[in-house]
Amino acid sequence: MSLVVLRVLGMRKMTKIVIVTGTNTDVGKTVTTASAIAATRVRAPHLRVGLIKPTQTGEAAVEKRSLGYIERGDRGDVAVVRALLGETTATPVPLPVWEGIRYPEPLAPDMAAHRAGMELWDAAHFADVIEGAARDVDVLFVEGAGGLLVGLGEEPDGTPTTLVEIAQEITRRSTANEVFLLLVSQPHLGMLNQCVLTWRELQRAGLFLDGIVFGTWPEHPDLPMQLNADEVFRLTGVPVIGRIPRGAGKLLPKQPGSIAVAGDQWWGQLPWCDSGEVPKQ
Repeated sequence: MSLVVLRVLGMRKMTKIVIVTGTNTDVGKTVTTASAIAATRVRAPHLRVGLIKPTQTGEAAVEKRSLGYIERGDRGDVAVVRALLGETTATPVPLPVWEGIRYPEPLAPDMAAHRAGMELWDAAHFADVIEGAARDVDVLFVEGAGGLLVGLGEEPDGTPTTLVEIAQEITRRSTANEVFLLLVSQPHLGMLNQCVLTWRELQRAGLFLDGIVFGTWPEHPDLPMQLNADEVFRLTGVPVIGRIPRGAGKLLPKQPGSIAVAGDQWWGQLPWCDSGEVPKQ
C-alpha cells in the first residue's frame, strides 16, 4: 500500500496535524499510522506526538479514561496503534490518544450513523475536536476512515463531510496548525489510477501532495511494484518517501522487524519533521 502525504497550502504553523487517509478501506492505515509515529519519535524525539481517531466504526461507544488519554473500549484503532508501538498501561510516557465519535456497525461512518439514529458531526465540529487535541502536542496524527471521500459526517446543507472539508476547515480558521495529509494505498498494479484520482481531487480542493509511502511492501516485489514509484512521481510529481514491509503489523512489538523496533528504517523524508520550531512548554 502506499502512503501519500498532502500539505494544505498556507502559512507556516506551530502544530503539525498529519491526516492519514487511504485509497480504500483495509489498506493499512492503522499500521502506517503506527509506523509514522514510531519514525517521528526517532527523528524528532524532542517533539510530543499524539493520535486522534475522529470516527471509529464497528465498536461500541464505551468510554474510559486512563493515564491522561481517552479511550473508548479496547479494540478501536487507537488501541491497535498503542499495541503496535508496544505500549501498555505501565508505559512511563504513553502516546496521548483521543477518539471523537463511535458507531456500532462496521460501515462508512455516515451510513453507520444513519442506521443507528446517531448524531453526525460537520467539518466545524471535527475541527474543534482535532484542534483541541492539537493544543497538547507538537505533532498530531489524525487517522481517517476508508478513502479520502468517505462520508465521516454531514454538513448543515446535507452534503457529506469528508477529510477534505475537515482539512480545509482547520486550515481556514487557524494559524496555530499546519496540516498534512497521508494517503495509504497498496503498491500493486492499479495503484496509479487510485493515487492519481486522489491527487486530482486534492488539487481541486486546494491541497498539495507531499509524498507517498508504500505500506505493504513485499519481500519480492513484482515488476509493476518496482516501477510504480517512479511512474506515480512522473504522473503527479509526488515522491515515494517510504515502504512499510508487508506483515509488519503482525509482529510483536519487541520482535526484529516490528514497527516499534524498526523505527524510521522504512521511511525517507518526513515532511512534518522538517521544522526548526521549538516544542510546546
